[in-house]
Amino acid sequence: MVALDEAVGARIDELCAGIHGAVPQGKAGDQIDRVFREDYALPVWTLLAGAPGPAAAAVALGEDLTGGLFGTTVRVDAVPSAGGGLVVDGVAADVPLPDGTAPLLVEVHAGPRRLVVRIPAGGAGLSLARVRPVGLEGLAFGTYTLRGCRVGDEQVVADITERPDGLAEIVANTRLLIAAVGLGLQARALSAALDHVVDRPFGDGRLVNQQAIRHRLATIGARLRMAHAQLVAAEPADAGLVALVTGRLVAEGVEECCQFFGGRGFLNDYWISSAYRDAALLPVLLGREDLLNLEGEGAPAESASVSAFRSRVRAFLAERILPRMAAWEDAEDLPPEAFEAFAEGGLTGHRVAVRNGGLGLSMRHAGAMVEEMMEHSVLGMATSLLAQAHSVLPLLEELGTERQKERYLRPSLRGELVSGIAITEPTGGSDLIGAIRTTAVEDGDHWVLNGEKMFITNAPVADFLVVLVRTRPDRGPLGMSLFVVDTAADGFSVKERLDKMGARCSPTGWIRFTDCRIPKDALLGPVNRGFPLATAKLLNERILVAVSALANARSILASAGDGPGLAAQRAEVEAGFAFVRRTLDGMDAGAYRVEDVAAAKFLTVEITQRAISSAARHLGVGAFDERTLVSRAFRDARVLGVFAGSSETMRDVFFAALARGKGLRSGTDHG
Repeated sequence: MVALDEAVGARIDELCAGIHGAVPQGKAGDQIDRVFREDYALPVWTLLAGAPGPAAAAVALGEDLTGGLFGTTVRVDAVPSAGGGLVVDGVAADVPLPDGTAPLLVEVHAGPRRLVVRIPAGGAGLSLARVRPVGLEGLAFGTYTLRGCRVGDEQVVADITERPDGLAEIVANTRLLIAAVGLGLQARALSAALDHVVDRPFGDGRLVNQQAIRHRLATIGARLRMAHAQLVAAEPADAGLVALVTGRLVAEGVEECCQFFGGRGFLNDYWISSAYRDAALLPVLLGREDLLNLEGEGAPAESASVSAFRSRVRAFLAERILPRMAAWEDAEDLPPEAFEAFAEGGLTGHRVAVRNGGLGLSMRHAGAMVEEMMEHSVLGMATSLLAQAHSVLPLLEELGTERQKERYLRPSLRGELVSGIAITEPTGGSDLIGAIRTTAVEDGDHWVLNGEKMFITNAPVADFLVVLVRTRPDRGPLGMSLFVVDTAADGFSVKERLDKMGARCSPTGWIRFTDCRIPKDALLGPVNRGFPLATAKLLNERILVAVSALANARSILASAGDGPGLAAQRAEVEAGFAFVRRTLDGMDAGAYRVEDVAAAKFLTVEITQRAISSAARHLGVGAFDERTLVSRAFRDARVLGVFAGSSETMRDVFFAALARGKGLRSGTDHG
């Protein structure tokens, strides 16, 4: 199937304009009526007849050709007439109607042949019963009954015993356009719900002040952006996946938006009540789920460079890592040889510039590497590697002095040193501004550190750590600094090696600084500027957590076969990939939204947790055997919601962006 037509892509962008900009206007019913007329009925007639058809026509093709598009079902048979031509009997149900005088183009079965015939409105033996759907005002439907309807040879438009070239593309483009209408409807419903919760009094403030409300809206908005990312990356071959994801998302999302209005949501004076009715019909129009082609991906294509790097990583893992993973998991440890192997393979420095001894690769390359790792459910190993490769080394490259690069960066690239980043404390991790209590105080030619850090990846085996501490406790986030701390320094200790449920081979520690003296030149970057510098690198970590989650889910779902409900979860995973890859591309181009990183992180983790749980239940008790990949993935998935910022914090980030988009202050301070 060919790539998406540019004109169709432009229409999709027009219909989805409200997702990142002004809220779209217009009735969904009118929009779908236009899609039926201009993008389906007319092209189908032109394709089958070999010439442009009438401006208005009713088209009824069988579900095996259309996947149940528009909800239309056709059961019509034809037999030869004694006087020539055919006698046609049957029913074509739920056919969109341009108007009551439009001719009918209908598929009929004539023995082994499948024909498309044209029957004029009001023809003998043809009756029409109009259907009045509860929603989609402006879009009419009808059921045609054909009883002894005579069709002359001149009314046979086409023989479609062999599927005509081009028909699948028309059907797919139509399906994508209907999905775009649905996402535009969801965008408008979300905007209306946000306006309502800001305006509605609740207690001493407004309904929007309730965290549960903000988080529900954030989830709806994030799912909308995920589906949009899948849609705009889709080719016609991906239309089935898009339909499955979008149909469910819009029906559920608009219904939830309606709930924010309480009883008012069921009053016809409120637009949201009509949106609720419209959204309920959308999955029907997109087609029957059991007939959709779900073999596509709907994600942005990757470059030849990324594909080549992916192959390199795959070969490296097969040769150097996977044969040893079981032993490392059993030992709950990652030995020095693992870090050495990644360095020898050039992967430790994949994000470090070539001039500094790395590969200088993009975030899209990094995503491909993580995908390949997590196809094998090796979260522990991936966590330890990425803590060094994506958190520590980029900070050293960006902020380090030449001495620091020579002492720490270059030996790390050679696999001689292991490192980690120490930010989280026993008092918390997501609320960094309030949680960080570890201090550094100047004392002559040294800094003296006191405090504790917890859940620090690689801490028990690290040669050095990059540590975020307070240097000006009175200045909040503008009083924190980064330091490079050798773990051999006096006053540094590993208080405890943590016994974790998942990611077992990644060594994780609780560390303590007790009058830990480090030299003045251990400062990394400007003093009191550590907070924004450290948290900026968290964006990379968050998006790669999303990649790792989805790759793990895809692998586990593949092992589960075709269990009930798993097809929809596979489709959701592919939608997540589309969102994540689009965000990675934006990060590489310097044109991305911070809230999209947050949304990708919490959405994909929750998609993965549901998918792995479903797959495990489908596979039975044996899947929970500790030695299976499914069991490992099940254990590991729990921590993904905490890595690099909790899902609740990510929802706060995303909702704040929604609020700003509506011209609100923050979404949390409306009296």
